[in-house]
Amino acid sequence: MSKKLIATTMGMLLFAMGAFAQNDDAPYMINVDFTHFGQDGGKMQMSLPLDFIESIKPKIEEALAEVQHGDHGIDVAALWKAIKEAGPTNFVEIDSKDGKVTVKTDETYFLVHVENEEINDLNVKIPLELCEALLAGGGDIDYDRVVESLKGMVGKELINIDSPEIKGRIWLTR
Repeated sequence: MSKKLIATTMGMLLFAMGAFAQNDDAPYMINVDFTHFGQDGGKMQMSLPLDFIESIKPKIEEALAEVQHGDHGIDVAALWKAIKEAGPTNFVEIDSKDGKVTVKTDETYFLVHVENEEINDLNVKIPLELCEALLAGGGDIDYDRVVESLKGMVGKELINIDSPEIKGRIWLTR
């Protein structure tokens, strides 16, 4: 499993958790369930209340800043706009002796599938509405917009990862 993929996934998790910390009146909970996590194949399950998430907000912002510095000059807002305007599309399809990669969108999700020697079979599924809230501003994340978007996703999976090395999902309950 790529360390960058895990770091990015965890950064998105931390951001999603921190986004809900802005509304102390709503009893939102972020739920995380990962199995086959790490080299020992352990499990990780969490249901975190907002009070706890608010207490780690500075660390969330620090993690997001670190992820943003690795963008290598890519105009994230323009890239996201082009993806969104294309509608349901197969953006990348690679099938070679070294592996397979598919990146596509459907009406609801941004989907990534990877198979190679390092990653046996990885599927990542992220709702487009979450991508919109996170990526539309480019490097500047509109915290209030993300919070409002997440509020509408209670009960939906925010992130779903399925591979032999790690299986997991992140979702919200109220």
